[in-house]
Amino acid sequence: MAFDGIVLSAAVWEINGLLAGGRIERVFQTGKNEITLLCHSHSEKYRVSISAAAENAGIHLTKVKKENPLIAPPFAMVLRKHIQNGKIISLEQVGYDRIAILTVETHNEMGDIVNKKLIMEIMGKYSNIILTSENGTIFDSIKRVDEDMSSVREIMPGRIYTLPPKQDKLLPEEVIDFTENGEIAVSKAILNTVSGFSPQLSKAVCRKAKVHHNKLCSDITNEERNEIKTALLDVCHDICDKKFYPAIIEDKDFHCMAVVSENIGKIQKFNTVNLMLDSFYTQKDSSDRFNQKKNSLLKHINAATEKCRKKMQIHESTMCESEDFEKYKEFGELITSNMYKYPEFADEVKAINYYDENMPEVTISLDKNKSVSQNAQIFFKKYRKNKTAYESAEKYLTEDMEEMDYLESIKAMMDNNVLIEELDEIKAELIQEGYLKPEKQNKKNPKKIEATMPFAPYEYTTEEGYTILIGRNNLQNEKLTCKMAKAEDMWFHVKNAPGSHVILKTSDHEGQVTAKSVFCAASLAAWYSSVRQTSKIDVDYTRVKHVRKQPGGRPGMVNYVNYKTITVPPNENPEALK
Repeated sequence: MAFDGIVLSAAVWEINGLLAGGRIERVFQTGKNEITLLCHSHSEKYRVSISAAAENAGIHLTKVKKENPLIAPPFAMVLRKHIQNGKIISLEQVGYDRIAILTVETHNEMGDIVNKKLIMEIMGKYSNIILTSENGTIFDSIKRVDEDMSSVREIMPGRIYTLPPKQDKLLPEEVIDFTENGEIAVSKAILNTVSGFSPQLSKAVCRKAKVHHNKLCSDITNEERNEIKTALLDVCHDICDKKFYPAIIEDKDFHCMAVVSENIGKIQKFNTVNLMLDSFYTQKDSSDRFNQKKNSLLKHINAATEKCRKKMQIHESTMCESEDFEKYKEFGELITSNMYKYPEFADEVKAINYYDENMPEVTISLDKNKSVSQNAQIFFKKYRKNKTAYESAEKYLTEDMEEMDYLESIKAMMDNNVLIEELDEIKAELIQEGYLKPEKQNKKNPKKIEATMPFAPYEYTTEEGYTILIGRNNLQNEKLTCKMAKAEDMWFHVKNAPGSHVILKTSDHEGQVTAKSVFCAASLAAWYSSVRQTSKIDVDYTRVKHVRKQPGGRPGMVNYVNYKTITVPPNENPEALK
């Protein structure tokens, strides 16, 4: 992302024009390193989002109302004490550096009018938000920096605030040329010349001049040098004249200069820089929260899967070790039936083998310290022990395999989901099944729990007018199949793999079904499964009346009979395949 000094200049210019003379009504700390100011200016209310997070550092107006913590963090309390209800004097940038200062007029403890400054430093992982007095004494900061963290520049209450060291660069209005250096690339030379420029903007200038940005300054011709100079001055003039062209580039980057988005590809243009920043960071924040929640759930699911896999290995090993339990029973019975032939003690005995025609006689090794009769009882004991171990391991292995199938189905559902609220339903399912602990409520400040309706199943209507319903998660799969669907409806599920339950509503058509509607439903069942990357997938289908929930099974686990199988390509728009 290119939240450089030029983007900050444009954002600050817009915000200052709207908020100068207004008041700060409320202060919220909406994240560990983020604050939001609710301001009132010119009969309008504005929200200013200021972030010192390494990946989202910046300042912009926003329309998003973020949830506030139940207990305000210390820095939020400091801001409320010092600048809440204060008058906004100005928002200014320090040169073209990524530092902005919000000056607020307020009253001190004695009732005298004083100015206080909220300083925003946008410097990647070193970003910070600092509140100071008019003379620069630091009240507090969202990130405290003590002498152990930095011996050069402490940011602690009571210290005097100092600006970061200035860079030896020209302001855009001072630029008449770029400083050539034969040993560095042209884009690097531009970056070292102009204050506020980012590598992205420097490369864009080279692109406009049709000179490769990695070309060394010593290798450029006089004609190329003049082209670069002209392109650079054009950009600098646009910056000085406040000619901004805000745009999001290919959904992953942004800038406010037209030269950056020229000949790039897909761009989304905006009327103001703040609208662009709000759109970009809102989408990014939503994506980050979704990925964070999804990865958190996957972490628990993967841990449960690994635990289940280890248990399966133990049970398989136990079954392998005890699978010959019948042999001990045979040895015990053979010794007992031939007991009259043997002495009281022996190292081994030979017995007529009644169990194998191909081996009429068998030699059985014995414990010489035990009598032959005692050895027979030892074999019977081993038989009972190994049989119990085998049958127990077989039972638990079956349960573990069912659990593994269930966990794989959860993963498949998470791949199908695109909304954070749908992940909340899956989280609730994991809590219900005991894989996650319920969230503890703060007794002093309990969260207000609102009754929310779960998401309806995905719905698809075919060209023939048939309705197809698709479960979003296992709980919904079970409800869809066992409660919502009628006996004559058709049920679809990918064969031998996790996936959504799909219901073709034939009850609305007197139970009649067409080949085309079956194809559509099967294609959707293939799409909403864990094997959608395969070009052809087998899908089982039958009437709902032939589907039953597994006794004691986990959510969405069913047994079905009288089914047919169709092979289809997976597609979320099966009509397009016809």
